[in-house]
Amino acid sequence: PALLYTVQNNCLFVAMGYLEAAVFQCTYQLKTLTTAVLTVTMLGRSIAAHQWGALVLLMAGTVLVQEPPAKGGGGADSSAGMMVGIGATVA
Repeated sequence: PALLYTVQNNCLFVAMGYLEAAVFQCTYQLKTLTTAVLTVTMLGRSIAAHQWGALVLLMAGTVLVQEPPAKGGGGADSSAGMMVGIGATVA
């Protein structure tokens, strides 16, 4: 367990280097969605309708925050860095 915790913390530091603060926080919140889906599928538990609604709002917020800016600044390098950051956050 200690080794996994160390790897997870190192991944989070890598993610913070590649992502803006808002994008990092919203992407990190996707772990809540993942946990909920796995709880329903693997453990067979049920989730109330209002809890599913909250998870959908969480997912929508994550998608909106990661939308690239309308003008300037975008490019292949920034897209690659964002993918590295998102991958490290979700790992």
